[in-house]
Amino acid sequence: MMEPRHDRTAPRSWWSLFFAVGGYFVILAGLALFGFTIWSSVDYRKATMFDRDGVGADAEIVSKRTVESDDDTDYDIVFAYQAGERLVKVERSVSSGFYYDWSVGSDAPIRYMPNRTTRMEYYIGGSR
Repeated sequence: MMEPRHDRTAPRSWWSLFFAVGGYFVILAGLALFGFTIWSSVDYRKATMFDRDGVGADAEIVSKRTVESDDDTDYDIVFAYQAGERLVKVERSVSSGFYYDWSVGSDAPIRYMPNRTTRMEYYIGGSR
């Protein structure tokens, strides 16, 4: 029986083989998964804070405007609401459905954070 000969080429390293068969995709997929996990946990934390500490209020819709670009339209609404003793005005970009469902001068139910009164959600439970 003939002995195997390895004197022609040195064996490839594990990393060299890993990257030769597409290991880059595994690393990129892992990084993407890690990024989505971080993003999801931040959203979950925000939703939990609104559920636990959020204060409900009725916000008057003070003004509405649209901002049109070449391929997109942004819908902005200015909300005004009482947060304790203070009147707070906040401008938010909203969906087109929300924009057309509410008129200027009407009161929309919102929820805000008592420690940061400008942080609010205009869809109750929308942070979930």
